[in-house]
Amino acid sequence: MRVFKGMYFGQAVIIAIAQDITARKRDEDDLQKQLKELTVLHSVALAESNAKNIDELIQRVTDIIGDTLYPDNCGILLFDETRDELKPHASYRGTSAENLNISSPLHKGITGKVAATGKTIRSGNVLLEPAYYETTEGILSELCIPISNESKIIGVLNVESRQLNAFTKTDERLLNTIAGGMANALGKIQLFELEQMRRKQAEILREATGDLTSFFELDKLFENIFSSLKRLVPYSSMSIEMISHGYVEIVAGKNIPEEVIGKKYAYNTKKWGDLETLRQPLIISDVQNDERFEKFEQTNYIRGWMGIPLFAKDKIIGFLNFDSQTPNFFNEEHAAITQTFANQAAIALENARLFQEESHRSQIIEALANIANEIATTREVIPALDKISERALSCLTPARLQSI
Repeated sequence: MRVFKGMYFGQAVIIAIAQDITARKRDEDDLQKQLKELTVLHSVALAESNAKNIDELIQRVTDIIGDTLYPDNCGILLFDETRDELKPHASYRGTSAENLNISSPLHKGITGKVAATGKTIRSGNVLLEPAYYETTEGILSELCIPISNESKIIGVLNVESRQLNAFTKTDERLLNTIAGGMANALGKIQLFELEQMRRKQAEILREATGDLTSFFELDKLFENIFSSLKRLVPYSSMSIEMISHGYVEIVAGKNIPEEVIGKKYAYNTKKWGDLETLRQPLIISDVQNDERFEKFEQTNYIRGWMGIPLFAKDKIIGFLNFDSQTPNFFNEEHAAITQTFANQAAIALENARLFQEESHRSQIIEALANIANEIATTREVIPALDKISERALSCLTPARLQSI
């Protein structure tokens, strides 16, 4: 309101002029919101261009959103396609540490519904939302945006508030823009990390397969196989099985009970198929629910399992078995990299077996020559027979008998 003196029909008066500033105030507020949005988008764009890995990118974007827009509850949940679950990233704000360690299936909660359908959900009152599942007490409003690259879901961007109708179409538009930029940035980082990982695997594979040819003693060869594969595929335990006369024997193991090594069982073609046609890696998501898996009391800890066939001269000679305490742990990428290694390991195992057989034959020939010399030169029959028996028995140990 403005007040000043003036004349009105020849008389001195005080004139007051009132001015409605509501529209101006609204315009100023809208301008401030736009500036805030632009600032947020600029900060997010910088984070997307400068982040060196996925964790850093998610942490920075969550901090920007939480510090400037929605302080109650916000963050990103990533989709694990092997388990068909969503898991909150460690940077998620406004929830308990316990909830950060909990994964949820896609049929549970608003976040799961958004990930499953790929469509945004904005709810002004979550208590009226059938899909809502409470993880943080007191939440009334929720806005959840899918983060997807083309048709592939990466995760969801979720914000919540303890106020009713807290989020508007403007908020939805802003978070959709952020989610779209994040999807592109995450895709680029994932491609870069995948390329780095494959280069590292290729180098490890080159070194590991090169080392295989330098071992002719089976014990040393087994240990080299276990240590090399540990660098390529994380496992809880591992074993090597060899096939002979229709039976499968566990000949070596890593992190498995000692009493399991040496166990034999008949190969069951009804369960696994014909040995001549079994040429592909086999992955079992949970062996405790699969009747094909040969179970021993000592290995009840095994859940996820992967079997890689070993071929020598186009004939299957055994398997590399990988065990995990986690269901659904192994995937096709694990199978591909280990099969490449297994092809070289099978050749090394067969060469070591042939080397042992040749060494055994040489020892037998040498023993026979010594026996013949003993017979030809001795005059005392009984002592000579004792020596001949000792030498004969030394050539017929259980391990050597098995290789004959």
